[in-house]
Formats: sequence, C-alpha cells, structure tokens
Amino acid sequence: TLTTSANGSASGSAFTTQPIITIKDTFGNIVTTSTASVTMTVSGNGTTVGTTTVNAVAGVATFTDVGISGTAGTSYTLTFTSGSLTTATQTITPTFGLPTQATLSTSAAGSASGSAFTTQPVITIKDASGNTVTTSTASVTMTVSTGATTVGTATVNAVNGIATFTNVGISGAAGTAYTLTFTSTGLTSATQSI
Repeated sequence: TLTTSANGSASGSAFTTQPIITIKDTFGNIVTTSTASVTMTVSGNGTTVGTTTVNAVAGVATFTDVGISGTAGTSYTLTFTSGSLTTATQTITPTFGLPTQATLSTSAAGSASGSAFTTQPVITIKDASGNTVTTSTASVTMTVSTGATTVGTATVNAVNGIATFTNVGISGAAGTAYTLTFTSTGLTSATQSI
C-alpha cells in the first residue's frame, strides 16, 4: 500500500517527499515481520534516479533518494512492486530540473564580415532531461574562434530560459569557417560553425 506519495518532482532530482510503501496482509494489517524488497519503476520515456529498490523494515519500505527524469509537464505513473504482492501506483508530473546546458535553438546565419547576423542566434537554457528552465535568467556569452572577433552585443541574459541575441555578428576573413561558442557559467556550452 502506498502510505506516502512521492512529491516535489523536479526532473532529474530526488523527490522532496519520498514515497513510503507499507506491506499489509489481506485484512489491511501491517506485516511487521516483512523485510520484502520493493522496487519503483516509471512509465513511458521517464527514467528513475536514485536507489529504486529498498527493503522493508518492520513492514515499511521507505525510499530515501529516488526520483524521476522526464519531460516537464508530462504525467508519469510510478509503479511499486514486490514479488507477488499487489502493486501500488501513483501518477506524478515532473517540473523542470536544475539548469545544466546551454543549447542552440536558432543558429546564426547571414554572416557578412563586420555586420550583425541576419538571423540572430537563440540559446535555450535546459536541464539534464532537455526541459527548458523557464526561471533561468542566465547570462550567455558568444565568442568566436581565433582569427575573428565579435561585433555587437555578445552577452545577453536569458528571459524565461531563452537568451536571444539581437545585434551580434563577427568580423573575420571572407570564406573562412569559424566556430561560435555560447557559454554560461556552470552550464555545458553550445557551439556552431559559420
């Protein structure tokens, strides 16, 4: 029986309220001698994080660091199994997790040397599961590989997890390929060739 439901489900992190499963007999009494192993799984394309199998102590299986990783806003079913015992289930909808990466949503294009790109780059701040972290205001900086320099405003702050450049470009030798790198402190960077 699911005694305490999981709650606080940021994708990729442990639940803030951990699930507790109670082993009961057919009359609804706790089987205090049970040390049964209980395993949590998640439906769909979600994945589990943390220790997903725990042993009951005096008939109570208490998870301590379990969570799920999945698409924010999508409902998943948690299933708790223990051998031939009746399974317990719960639905839960994760929110976005902590920001881990800067991803290129729109590539820069239209690269006349010394001018702003005609298509400006857009960077999305995402968690480890690829969810946009809509609370992020991270500062994102564009740099260019050796042999060229940036023009325009090369650092912008994300709004709702999206960093939109408005007047950035590069100055370099015509016909030469350069690499643009988009960085934000503590996040995996994004790159693009142009």
